[in-house]
Amino acid sequence: MVNVAVDIPGATNDRSVSENTLQDTHALQSSTRKSRQSSLHHRLTMNDTWIFILTNPATDQLVAANHAFYQILGFEQKTVIGRTTVELKLFADIHQRNVSLAKLQKEEIGDALATTIRSADGREKFCIETTELVHLQGQSYAATLLQLAVDSNMTLFAADDERFNKVFSSTPNIAIQGYSADGSIHYWNAASERLYGYSAEEAVGKNLVELIIPQEMRDVVRGMISAGAETGIMPPAAELMLQHKNGDSVPVYSSHVVVFLPEKPPEFYCIDVDLKTQWLREQRLGRITSLLLNLEQDAQKNFQRILDLCGELLGADCALYNRLDGDLLCLISGWNAPSDIQEQDDPQGHLCFDVISRKEDGVLCVRNLQNTIYSQTDPNVAKYGLQTYIGHPVRFGGKNQGSLCVVFTRDVEPTAEDLTILGLLASALAQEEERLQAHQELIERDQFEKVLIDHVLAGVALVDAETLKVEKINPAARAMLGLQEDQVIEDLCQKFFCSSDDGLCPLKDIGITVDNAECELQRADGKRLHVQKSVQRVKIQGKEKFVECFVDISSHKNIQKILQQERDLLERASVAGQVALWDWDVKHNILDWTSYIDS
Repeated sequence: MVNVAVDIPGATNDRSVSENTLQDTHALQSSTRKSRQSSLHHRLTMNDTWIFILTNPATDQLVAANHAFYQILGFEQKTVIGRTTVELKLFADIHQRNVSLAKLQKEEIGDALATTIRSADGREKFCIETTELVHLQGQSYAATLLQLAVDSNMTLFAADDERFNKVFSSTPNIAIQGYSADGSIHYWNAASERLYGYSAEEAVGKNLVELIIPQEMRDVVRGMISAGAETGIMPPAAELMLQHKNGDSVPVYSSHVVVFLPEKPPEFYCIDVDLKTQWLREQRLGRITSLLLNLEQDAQKNFQRILDLCGELLGADCALYNRLDGDLLCLISGWNAPSDIQEQDDPQGHLCFDVISRKEDGVLCVRNLQNTIYSQTDPNVAKYGLQTYIGHPVRFGGKNQGSLCVVFTRDVEPTAEDLTILGLLASALAQEEERLQAHQELIERDQFEKVLIDHVLAGVALVDAETLKVEKINPAARAMLGLQEDQVIEDLCQKFFCSSDDGLCPLKDIGITVDNAECELQRADGKRLHVQKSVQRVKIQGKEKFVECFVDISSHKNIQKILQQERDLLERASVAGQVALWDWDVKHNILDWTSYIDS
């Protein structure tokens, strides 16, 4: 068999389907169904060339196929993907194919059927068709396995068949165990040895349930085996967590099949696909998601948590986050960093500086560091005996300003998933930097506003528009009222700033606009203070507020009063002495005579 990755177009995640895995799994699970339930009168030998296709179960459009499909039937990939099996004239009996697909709506595994398929040149080939509904990458597909006939008089499946052992033993990624109805193991391939830690000598003769099934699942599995021996039906394939020799959990995609041979007791086969890689990926992504959902307000603590997780997930000797601050490359946070590491340095020659400065996006990976120019330009390479550097830029404020890196004292070739994780964590650092910068700008703005409000000569008060309670008041306003801050805060504004006697708020209840209006404030000593008042409506954190501003005009009012009094006295004196008084506006050449002259 050819081990080819079958990529599913339109898939919702990054998993791919191993053709080798699907062929071996579905061949054993479906082609060896209980013979007395099959309509076949002859059993066909299992050829080690199996044709496998994935189609849309509703339209039977081809989604993917293995190498054997193209090699044996002579089709070209570019001419078949997206076309239906009817258009390809693949199945001679279209009605039988439609019946097979219809059964998928009721049960996930169809019966093994004798059928005839056609190659690209129209030649017909006799085979066994088995179709199963599979769920891959969030979508459902009809997985069809076609086993070509070699000799219709030969036995379909024989435990002592040399080809059986050859096929099962040469599947390095698929663990296969053969066992009896009592659970006794009679077959254990090399992949099972690697997956579960038991050698074939240790496993054969032992009970499968007691060997690799966790304690809490054993009764269920024993019941499944008993039912399968009676009915020939085993539960559908599923993701399970089984058990290694050392007690560790082993994530697998497990399927079971029961085989009935003439004059022999039923034989069971378990096909386990190692999901450790996928499981580890999910665990890693789960830890990253949990971290991002539980970040704190303290950015520096978040930097450290991100670095801790980065070092652990990538198995590094050390993880560092460096940032350019002016003309210096500064260590912001580190995981397992040496105690004598230099925290600030000239950036030139440093690997991290090259990550920040390079025009290309993405990861910089340098292996065999001791044999590169960096052993001379980056002091850390020689000092700590570094062999591998993997760094990703941290971009915020529209440009690269930092680098997240992991370093190793051994040669390491990162996987694509490792690089993805490094990129995710670099993005998390960038978001924290953006948040930190925004927070700092907010603090600076608040400080500026506080200085401005506290030192302006006008009185300023912030009032809740709904409750009309005073929330903030500046020193100038407190001086005008002759009160301390705690004597005003949380009290009604009408008590201090409003001249309304009916208890209604001119702004809230009547809708009057107050702009440079003259009014009086009620001071603590009982006096009334003349002010010029303006009020603006604003929203703070989604809630409406009134910003009330007061300018003390009491001195101006007193001067106006004194001038009016003096003018009144002067006019009375001019009348008594028959003296004419006038004002001459020189600029406009206007004379303003007293009332005595007018009369």
